[in-house]
Amino acid sequence: MCWQLNGDGIFPRLMLAIDRPDLVEDAGLQTNAGRWQRRDELGEATGEWCAQRSVEDVVGALEEVGVPAGPIYAAEDLVADEQLAARGMIQNLDVSTGEEVLENVAFTGITQLIGGESIAIDHLGPDLGEHTDEVLSWLRLRAESDQ
Repeated sequence: MCWQLNGDGIFPRLMLAIDRPDLVEDAGLQTNAGRWQRRDELGEATGEWCAQRSVEDVVGALEEVGVPAGPIYAAEDLVADEQLAARGMIQNLDVSTGEEVLENVAFTGITQLIGGESIAIDHLGPDLGEHTDEVLSWLRLRAESDQ
C-alpha cells in the first residue's frame, strides 16, 4: 500500500476517513519522519479499513474528504478500461515465447498522445537472453576468450 504518509494536510483527512482519530492526535505521527517510522502500523490500520469495503467505496470515501485515491489495476482491468481504449492505449501485438507465438497480446501503449493518438509500439524489447553474454562480459563475469 502506498498512502499519503508524507502529506501533513492529507494525513489527518485519511485517518479521519478510516475512523482513526486517535492516530491524528498521536504526537509521534505529527511529522513525515514519525509516520515513516510507523508505516507498518499505519498500513495495517488503512488495510483493515479497506478490506471491509469495495474498491468503489474506498475511492469514493477518500475522494469525498480530499485524499487522492484510485484503484490499482491488474492487467485485465487495464484492457477493460474504456478511457484507455478511447485513448488508443491498448495495443495488440503477436509475441514469441521462443517456442510458440502468442497472437494478439494486449499491451498498454505509450502514455503521451501525439496528434491525438498513442504512438504505436514497434518493438517489444530483446529476446530473453539476447544480451546475456554482453552483460556478463561487461560485468567481467565471463572472460572474453569464453565468448
